[in-house]
Amino acid sequence: MNNFQVGSWQFSKPEVVAEHGVVTAKRPAVAKIGVDILRQGGNAIDAAVAMAFAIDVAEPPMTGIGGGGFMTVCLANGESYVVDFFPTAPSGATPDMYELTANFKADKLGFAGVKDNANAVGPFSVGVPGAVAGPLLALERWGNMSRETVMAPAINLAREGFEITWYETLHSANQLDLLLRNPEAARLYLRDGKPLLSGQEKPNYLKLPELANSLEIISQEGADGFYKGEIAQKIVTELQKAGCPISLDDLANYRALVKEPLKLPYRGLELLLLPGGTGGPTIAEILNILEGWDLKELGNTSPEYLHLLIEAAKLALADRLVYLADEVPGMAKIPWRELASKEYAALRRPFIGERAAGEYNPGDPFAFSEGQLSGSGYQSSAESCTTFLSAWDAEGNSVALTQTLNGYYGSGVAIPGTGIVLNNAMVLFDPRLGQVNSVAPGKRPLSSMAHFIAREPGGKNLSLAGAPGGRKIIDTVAQVLLNLVDFDMGPQEACSSPFIDPNGAVTLIDQRVGEVTLNRLQELGHKIDPQTATVWPRLSANPNAIKRQGDRLAGGSDIYTPSVAAGF
Repeated sequence: MNNFQVGSWQFSKPEVVAEHGVVTAKRPAVAKIGVDILRQGGNAIDAAVAMAFAIDVAEPPMTGIGGGGFMTVCLANGESYVVDFFPTAPSGATPDMYELTANFKADKLGFAGVKDNANAVGPFSVGVPGAVAGPLLALERWGNMSRETVMAPAINLAREGFEITWYETLHSANQLDLLLRNPEAARLYLRDGKPLLSGQEKPNYLKLPELANSLEIISQEGADGFYKGEIAQKIVTELQKAGCPISLDDLANYRALVKEPLKLPYRGLELLLLPGGTGGPTIAEILNILEGWDLKELGNTSPEYLHLLIEAAKLALADRLVYLADEVPGMAKIPWRELASKEYAALRRPFIGERAAGEYNPGDPFAFSEGQLSGSGYQSSAESCTTFLSAWDAEGNSVALTQTLNGYYGSGVAIPGTGIVLNNAMVLFDPRLGQVNSVAPGKRPLSSMAHFIAREPGGKNLSLAGAPGGRKIIDTVAQVLLNLVDFDMGPQEACSSPFIDPNGAVTLIDQRVGEVTLNRLQELGHKIDPQTATVWPRLSANPNAIKRQGDRLAGGSDIYTPSVAAGF
């Protein structure tokens, strides 16, 4: 009677192995589009852009053409680029545009206490979208196919409809109050004021004809079809009615930026990470600190490894919260390169002892450069409201792409006649004056996005991974990278293994690591909360990965969502 046992769900997915190309996406229908593009002779960039527009249709809680993101392109010839198409603050935005209440607070989980929640919900939370400009720029520079060919699948998906599954039901029910705030959003994503329902005896489909029309305009006219003309006018008219400080010039002047990746030597490989005000420098700092130990000897669920991982993550996150933001000419220097350096990690590594230290103070990256910052920045949480997709073709070109509306259904503002829901990226700015991540016109807010591509130094691409999941993206992607590189796992195992979330004062940890490990971590002084990893709520971000295995490619995906890897 004392030996109580209970059964539990077991989640698993098979690893996909293919010869000619592999893609990953959070919807099977979208992954199929990517594979079809590769089959038709498109390269990884063509497939990724086709999937980017298709997922903007098929995953409305997480992404849309009213959002933004980042794309890393690593070509078979060794060239590599990052396309930054994150939203920007409107030209009329000011550092004091949000009124703070007496209950305002800023911590690792974000900002609370802005009057009327105006930075998170509604017209004042909207940043200038980049999700059209970025993918189209990448297609023009590195793709093989025409815009019309690549966008046709997304247009068809919007016009013909996609199946409503339990996942859509879950999110439309969970965000019912937000959707009901805006009549157009409610019309698009609710039914008579109630959540979308999956079919019982036969599938239910969601059709978005206005969004199909908007995509058709973009297909015919390019980015100007979104940033100028009828669509832009409708967006600005709707937002200005509520007093949002956005203008037609803000849309017309939006530019996606092509940047150099953050290139990090690690364990004999070269990692391509996102630069600047992203999660890339924080992942680099975590890895550089951990490079001082032979992790493979420890095992990825051992208490010794998890102790080091928790402490390294807390050190890096302490620096992130103070020093990182978008680089803006004429404003304070942002020391992201210094935070990502081996020299800085060597200064931070000795702080890790045999026992947990609890919380760490930020270090001094300016020991390696001139400059100073005013105040401190904080990273707001976007929960799991993002999507990640990737593509890898037979020639060896690879793409990792993370994009978002930021919050579930973004700002909750839908533009009548367009099918477009707009982001709430302004919530990622610090709403206080004088902070490194304060609001400024044209500025991009600090982002948690953090995918990577690993390759031989300057040569053959070896693996990639990314994940949606707000503030959890950084630590989850770092753990997947360590699983792939240090522990030599395949992509499915790397995405299915137990994860931790070290962002709070108490570290959340998947109880699958085992009772012995959990007990030992507590003995070492860690405050932990063992969790059952499941569909909802999520313990970690939702990773997908691809890895070269000999002359074949293998793909893996998150086991708790509809994510898939697919190939041929």
